[in-house]
Amino acid sequence: MRKASIALALILVLLLSGCAQESAATEIDVASAAQAAVEALTFDDEMTPVTQDLALDFYGVDAADVKAVSAYMSTGATSEELSLWEAANAEAAQRIHQALLSRVERQKELYASYAPEEAKRLDGFCVEERGNYLLLVVAGETASSADAAVKAVFP
Repeated sequence: MRKASIALALILVLLLSGCAQESAATEIDVASAAQAAVEALTFDDEMTPVTQDLALDFYGVDAADVKAVSAYMSTGATSEELSLWEAANAEAAQRIHQALLSRVERQKELYASYAPEEAKRLDGFCVEERGNYLLLVVAGETASSADAAVKAVFP
């Protein structure tokens, strides 16, 4: 019985240490990865990079929470956008995640009044979080777009 308990404890320790290694995010060049994601997707409109200051303003994120951000937005009247964030720490990542969700909700309300098809596109948004990195994707074929963007950013 004692040997079984020791073996179970050893297996548990090994499993937990393996999970910790898998969840550790590798360093990502935010600008390059976001650009790769934009290039990997097909958008209905032209995507334009926005400055960090504009991204912070559009998403309602505090600059102190951000190590790096790269954001692209539609130049026309579509709701398409893609942004990749590196949070300062885990708590900042939670705040950024909430800000991304709030941005999508605000955009849904805005588009619902004059472009309902764009509001529907926002229903299929994707927020992928890996460690302190967060990726928001709103694009044409949302499920396949989100998958392609995630693979481009987090290979």
